Amino acid sequence: QKGFCMKPNMFVMGLKACGAIKSLAQGHELHSDLVKHGLETHSFIGNTMINMYANCGSIVEARAIFDNILSQNLVSWNAVIKGYAENGLGEEALNCSLKMEAEGVKMDAITIVSVLKVCGSLGMAEKGREKHMELIKYGLETECNASGALIDMYVKCNAVVEAREVLDAMKTRDIVSWNSLMGGYAEQSQAEEALQCLKEMALTGRSGNNVTFLLALKACSSAGNITTSLELHMEISKKGFENDLYIGTALIANYSKCGSLIDACSVFYGLYERSIVAWNTLISGYVDNGHGEEALLCFEEMLNEGVDPSVTTYVCALKACGIIRDKDKGYVHVQ
Repeated sequence: QKGFCMKPNMFVMGLKACGAIKSLAQGHELHSDLVKHGLETHSFIGNTMINMYANCGSIVEARAIFDNILSQNLVSWNAVIKGYAENGLGEEALNCSLKMEAEGVKMDAITIVSVLKVCGSLGMAEKGREKHMELIKYGLETECNASGALIDMYVKCNAVVEAREVLDAMKTRDIVSWNSLMGGYAEQSQAEEALQCLKEMALTGRSGNNVTFLLALKACSSAGNITTSLELHMEISKKGFENDLYIGTALIANYSKCGSLIDACSVFYGLYERSIVAWNTLISGYVDNGHGEEALLCFEEMLNEGVDPSVTTYVCALKACGIIRDKDKGYVHVQ
């Protein structure tokens, strides 16, 4: 009897492990064993199997397990709705949530978060607002996961003002929520608002991570404002992110778009490592600002350092040749 009690738990652990490492083959083996033991229709094990198949990207099998469970509960519905949502099947997730409600199963925060993700991916702002109202109705809107999903949904639906209102109402604001909002500001080239987020984070004792600063740089780059770029660079230096390759490359792009190539070069040559993307960013910066000679010199320097050019590099080099009206150099550089 003791061995029998342990076996289902071992199956559950195995299924979770298969889902975590996305091993569909091993998941199938465990599924076969469960069928032999007559356990596949039990709700607890069935729910774990749904999650396993969904995590492995086999949502058809996940749905088959769901339909075969003897007693479908809230956890079962959440597992299959989340599976649809995370596998890019938004319409199916929404239809499943409607069927769940029709059968009298009350949604919880997990269900609504899954539906909000779908609303964001499909740009369904009105449906998202409906779910927002449900969260308020159930007193769940200030839960961190729910609030984060709301911010993400509003940002993806280009409703940044509403996203900001959700963040302001949060009791505890995590870095993911701040980053989601800043991503929205970056998409709309609202540099001042992005930098304001950084200042507010500092006041609440939170320090941005590399993603935070990349988003802020994107916002500043789109705006082309050298003042905000310099201000952000100072903050990046204080946090010790200046030599991060991705942030360094973003700074080069930022300064280039602002027309400050001296600052772009300063960041570039200060990098511990220079990727092909960093080289291309600087060369492109020269080209975009009409400095053909400097772009070609940078191209030659890259070759001398043994860095293999990409298609982007050659395109920039050819544009540089066009700027200085030297077709012979253009011919040489494509050989």
